[in-house]
Amino acid sequence: EPVAVPLEPGSAVMFDGLVLHRSAPNTTAAEPRTAVSFVYQVPRPSWTRMEPAVLARP
Repeated sequence: EPVAVPLEPGSAVMFDGLVLHRSAPNTTAAEPRTAVSFVYQVPRPSWTRMEPAVLARP
C-alpha cells in the first residue's frame, strides 16, 4: 500500500534505491524545489553471491 510521508521544508528522506517513489508537483513556483541524490552500492556478503557451478570431472 502507498504511504504518504509529508516533509517540512528543509527535511530529507532516505530509502533503498529499489523502493518505488515519487514526488507531487511543486506548488510553490516562487521557491524552486532542489533535489540531491547520493547513490552508493554496498558490497554484498560473499555468502549471497552466485558462484559458477563447478562440474565434477570423471
